[in-house]
Amino acid sequence: FDLKHSPQSNIIFDWDKVVNLEGNSGPYIQYTYARARSVLDRKKIIENMAGSDYRGAIPEEIDILRNLFHFSEVVEDSAERYSPNIICNYLYFLAQSYNSYYSRNRILGSDSENLRLLLTKAVEKVIGCCLGILGIETPERM
Repeated sequence: FDLKHSPQSNIIFDWDKVVNLEGNSGPYIQYTYARARSVLDRKKIIENMAGSDYRGAIPEEIDILRNLFHFSEVVEDSAERYSPNIICNYLYFLAQSYNSYYSRNRILGSDSENLRLLLTKAVEKVIGCCLGILGIETPERM
């Protein structure tokens, strides 16, 4: 909650916003991480990932891939400006994109399972890395 604000802004602390699972909050991001982990844990072995083809990706998958592409830029910009809120805003957007995608598309058992598992793994890794940078735990389950 504190980190999502610009260092120059005034903050009014609100417990309801701090623990909100549906808004721009740490628990919401942690929930998305745990959700991705759950999908990956159900599929113990990710097979033939090197052969995954993005040419058949649907628009939602392409949007997530574009968001993932900006990960290093976001971290660099956040560090240069001493503004962790940049990472927080990026995480919130990524989590929203992935949760929307997850609710609308079957991952396990779909014709595009390998691509979708790879996308889920990438989202899980990026969220985990960003939470680590921010000093926030990455729960296995919520």
